[in-house]
Amino acid sequence: MTSHFSAEATTEGTPTVPAAAIAATPDRSAMQHALDRAAAPGGAPGILVEVRDGRGAWFGSAGVSDTGTGEKRRPSERFRIGSTTKAFTATLVVQLAAEGRLSLDDTMEQWLPGTVEGNGYDGRAITIRQLLNHTSGIFNYGDDAEFFKKGIGAAWFRHRYDTYAPEQLIRIGLAAPAPFAPGDAFLYSNTNYFLAALIVEKVTGGTFGEALTQRIVRRLGLTGTYLPGTEPTIRGPYPRHYSTLFASDARPEVHDATEPVLRVGGRRHHLDHG
Repeated sequence: MTSHFSAEATTEGTPTVPAAAIAATPDRSAMQHALDRAAAPGGAPGILVEVRDGRGAWFGSAGVSDTGTGEKRRPSERFRIGSTTKAFTATLVVQLAAEGRLSLDDTMEQWLPGTVEGNGYDGRAITIRQLLNHTSGIFNYGDDAEFFKKGIGAAWFRHRYDTYAPEQLIRIGLAAPAPFAPGDAFLYSNTNYFLAALIVEKVTGGTFGEALTQRIVRRLGLTGTYLPGTEPTIRGPYPRHYSTLFASDARPEVHDATEPVLRVGGRRHHLDHG
């Protein structure tokens, strides 16, 4: 999912106080100092932050959005929100529960029969609630050794345009033995949220993207938020993304990794829970 900072207006369209109009205070000065230090040589190429409180909105930035051009960071830049998408997915599920269309205590077998089974998994014992709070005992596909290798160093460039269907990623997660019985422990797992997204589709009869757009994005007036699907670039202004690609070298090389390592799409699915 992609979103952006906006210092010009709230989601309801009510103007906020421009950052320059807010008097400097010690805490804001300290925050700007922290940003400057973070973007000092050897640190992050660029950083930005927006703070909203009773005194208005404050936007601070340091460094650049593109090391090649030296362009400064801007409030209107869009960025991939990655796992923050989970908050949107959970909201959709809770909305459907509030409408009585599902229960958080419904099981996987009720909504996705035959999907979660084998290797110690039993879809009859795993609830939607456990998916959302990461106590399902379902392995995180991102921790699969072979899958993880594709995002390290030179392998990243060979696999940066790989595209997966959600069902493929779920199968990778379920191929590993269950780490624990449902409800017995906590394990952060992206696999949980792809399953939750499939349940949203099953309940609504539409795509996850349609549910997200109709139930959250439009209602909140999030004009800069959308699901990129398999698009390698971001619509509108955006900063470059730099990464050492998980290299373990003492002084690893920094690469431009703006175009993503994982794309999830297909005929019906455009999800991002990475």
